[in-house]
Amino acid sequence: MRRTLMHPTLLENDPLRVFAIACCFGLEAEAKAAAEKAVINNRVSGRTCPELGKITAGAYYRLLQLNRTRRSTKLKAFGNVVAVDSAGIGPFCEPPQRTAISTRTPLRSAVTPFDAEDADLVLRSRDSVDFRVYRSILVVASPTILQKAPLLEVADTEGDKAAASSSAIHLIPVDSVVLNALLRMCYPVDHPQLSDLDLLLDVLFAARNYGMKNAEQAIRETWHAHIDKAPLRLYLAAACCDWADEARACANALVQQHDLPSIYSQYLPEMETMTNRAYHRLIFFLEARSKAATSPHILTLGDEYPSRACNSAFSIADCSIRYPRSFNTSEPPLWCSSCFTSFTAAFRDRPLASTLALTTEHVKSFMRTAASSNCTAISQAKCNAADHVSWACAVLECYAREVETAVGKVELEVDGLAT
Repeated sequence: MRRTLMHPTLLENDPLRVFAIACCFGLEAEAKAAAEKAVINNRVSGRTCPELGKITAGAYYRLLQLNRTRRSTKLKAFGNVVAVDSAGIGPFCEPPQRTAISTRTPLRSAVTPFDAEDADLVLRSRDSVDFRVYRSILVVASPTILQKAPLLEVADTEGDKAAASSSAIHLIPVDSVVLNALLRMCYPVDHPQLSDLDLLLDVLFAARNYGMKNAEQAIRETWHAHIDKAPLRLYLAAACCDWADEARACANALVQQHDLPSIYSQYLPEMETMTNRAYHRLIFFLEARSKAATSPHILTLGDEYPSRACNSAFSIADCSIRYPRSFNTSEPPLWCSSCFTSFTAAFRDRPLASTLALTTEHVKSFMRTAASSNCTAISQAKCNAADHVSWACAVLECYAREVETAVGKVELEVDGLAT
């Protein structure tokens, strides 16, 4: 397989697919060679292949990191020379080694209602806290938990003998804080307030693991209240659960909070344990929004903005030409062309209508340029700086509406996110 993947023709024609296959089989050297070839040949952004959804999101994240190091230099003797820098990228097939540090303080012991003497089951957490529960309640909440939780052999200790005197002991491989919250969502008691995201997600995935539908649904109903805390992390979690509406809400919150470069730089350990499908679709969604925002737009000012009546002796300087009621953003008036170049660059990184807010530097520059442009009309019907600023404001409002409409048509593909 190694020799086939590294065949020059295959590597040259389809490096992205070679990269994905190499990652699937843990072939690090081949994955690195194919990744560099894909970047050099400009085959990463906006590209896909069936195998790309099967690699980890972490491997794809590192491919995108490598793609951002791409540099093209024009040399007289060799033409365009493309180089990449893989230093600091890390291996594609093996996740980076990270030490898990838990700051969660374990419970000392279980409290009501999980200390009932007449309970017929004991669930022992990973940190050795025993929760006495009633089988009748537990099996309704989770028909599979007892099949998945191993039954412990009773050790020769007084504690275990006492716990097992009338109850079977099942080991649940989560800590006592998670198990306490999970069981409270199954019992007829007040549900815990899961404000901590680590705890929220640990309880969610424990509930999914044990098929606790009611607990999972209760967490889902609170999802929107947490999105702003960590939209990327919650997007990935929602995708794992195949929650389409929640995934969309997280993606939209993400682009409202962050510009695209900062989103692309965000790394989460969860990326190493989930397939790339959801993360890849998110990147496509972001790139599509950026493309929609930076595409040419026809700006047509409303009827409330009158045509210019002040004409100069030279038509090229007419205010009706310098301040038109309609124009394409790719061909703005010459006096403000550099401003529109700045707008496009800003929209590329932040494809939102709010990118044209009056507080941003590129908009301030545009307003100053408009205000300082003098009317050259010979007639007495001259326009003034206030007229020019009024035109600039109308242009900004129209441009923002067009961008908002364009990016609003871009939808995140959510079907089968967890597949």
